[in-house]
Amino acid sequence: MADEVWEGEDGGEEGQEASPKPAPTLSEELAWVAHGYALVTGIDEVGRGAWAGPVLAAAVILPLDAPDLLERLAGVRDSKLMTPAAREEALPRIQAVALAVAVGSASVDEIDRLGILAATRQAMGRAIDGLAVHPQALILDHVTLPIPIPQRAFPRADQTSLSVAAASIVAKVTRDREMVELDALYPGYGFAQHKGYGTAAHAAALARLGPTPVHRASFAPIQAAQLSLGLTPTPQPRDPRRGLGRTGEDLAIRALVERGYVVVERNWRCEVGELDIVARHNECLVFVEVRTRRGGWRGAAEDSIGPAKRRKLAALADAYLQAHEAPVADWRIDVVTVELDGGGRLRAVEIFEDAVGWR
Repeated sequence: MADEVWEGEDGGEEGQEASPKPAPTLSEELAWVAHGYALVTGIDEVGRGAWAGPVLAAAVILPLDAPDLLERLAGVRDSKLMTPAAREEALPRIQAVALAVAVGSASVDEIDRLGILAATRQAMGRAIDGLAVHPQALILDHVTLPIPIPQRAFPRADQTSLSVAAASIVAKVTRDREMVELDALYPGYGFAQHKGYGTAAHAAALARLGPTPVHRASFAPIQAAQLSLGLTPTPQPRDPRRGLGRTGEDLAIRALVERGYVVVERNWRCEVGELDIVARHNECLVFVEVRTRRGGWRGAAEDSIGPAKRRKLAALADAYLQAHEAPVADWRIDVVTVELDGGGRLRAVEIFEDAVGWR
């Protein structure tokens, strides 16, 4: 594929699926009803993995006692499995049927200041606050919220729950329209086509034109683009608890970019844990583990990764591939070692390709 879309939670090429998936049902919603919760809200977000633009969330409450609900929402499913035209057609039907629909957003500034996960939760909370009626229970895709409302979050809820699928469509159509508007404000980047996600065309535009104010300065590809243009990457708030690791990742990214890697994501998190860096290198998707030490290495650096860590890295790679559902011909796990002296100055960076035997 000439221009793959690495879309975080939106992964893969729109409207295409390897094999037909069952339509979402109301089983999750009715399980809440059986426990006395009638106003069940499906929540989903879009734009979490993009390099530019806001992250949006939608909340949808469906009339679960309507006998023709499934018929009226026929064809509604995970927005990633629908074409843009099908999503546009479904949106007014969802709005007409639902008891309440609301959208919440978190800006690029909030993403850079708070981090993408916290900003995503911010957008979800704003969507809930915007509902015309107060929800009694929540169904979410992966992410839980620190609010006193009963909730259930699980992977691929947008493919299982009709309410979450409806929310995914509302969020996706709303954000896509915003990105088309940004395309008019910032021509040359292709926002109308890739919607701010990390495509080859987007990377080329960044290398040629540099970042815009709507690019997420805290994301590694944007910092790499600034470096490639001789610009100083925008300073980001640092967590003192992660000072050494963060410094090592910064230096690792610089070395990877110089070696020809295209950084896709940094600090990708899921329930299994965190991947330091996700990149592309010579048509291969690469999961990068960064090992940073002061004072040198004893023995082979890649051997510092024990069996338990190797199993975890393999599980994280599998989780990433499942979450993105993007076509990947080949992938591997690399290790980057960063050696600092006692004063924190760089001594050496080494890249070990395919260093972890995971298969």
